[in-house]
Amino acid sequence: MKRIILTAVLTFIAAGAQASGFRLSEQDAAANGMGNSFVAVADNASAVWYNPAAMTALEGTNMSLGTVMVYPGMKHEFTGGSDSIAKKLHVPPYLYITRKMGPGWALGLGFNAPFGLSTEWADSSQTKLTATYSDIKGFNYNLNAAFKLGERLSFALGADYVQLTAELSKMYTAPYSVSPLTYQTVTQTLDGDGTGTGWNAAAFYRHSDRLSFGASYRSP
Repeated sequence: MKRIILTAVLTFIAAGAQASGFRLSEQDAAANGMGNSFVAVADNASAVWYNPAAMTALEGTNMSLGTVMVYPGMKHEFTGGSDSIAKKLHVPPYLYITRKMGPGWALGLGFNAPFGLSTEWADSSQTKLTATYSDIKGFNYNLNAAFKLGERLSFALGADYVQLTAELSKMYTAPYSVSPLTYQTVTQTLDGDGTGTGWNAAAFYRHSDRLSFGASYRSP
């Protein structure tokens, strides 16, 4: 049986520093609804990303296509006022396809954007000497093969290919003339792009219909 799931989730992000920076952990609507506690469940095509070993429990062909919309808000408060970033809706996509190839193994293909956000501060903001515009986009292509060892235990191995682009801008004060010595504020922009490869491994153990365990690892 073929299942096609189209999903879209709108996520509001309040101001606050987080260690993950621009990373997007939300890569499936069902998993997002469970707080991304999905590694030991992974019962739809997004198992490709969360735990590809669980693909052996999916029958036939499954596809999940959608987006997790992000509308960030961030404010910088200082003595005498505050600055806020420009509002922008981000729509990072995802696509997962799985196929049960036989009684004991399955294949899965995934495409998503683990990085895909930007922030923009006004040129007159208090943050201008640190950052005015930051944009990071990363697209991940992931191929996985899963196989069963016995009735309850499954393992998976996968390969990743990543494309990344980044643009960072800020303002700085530079000499404008020597005599007399004057300065001007100009914009400095750094941009770049690159590609990389990685690998991933996962395990899935179904103890019963009500209890299962999962583990998933992705290389840097």
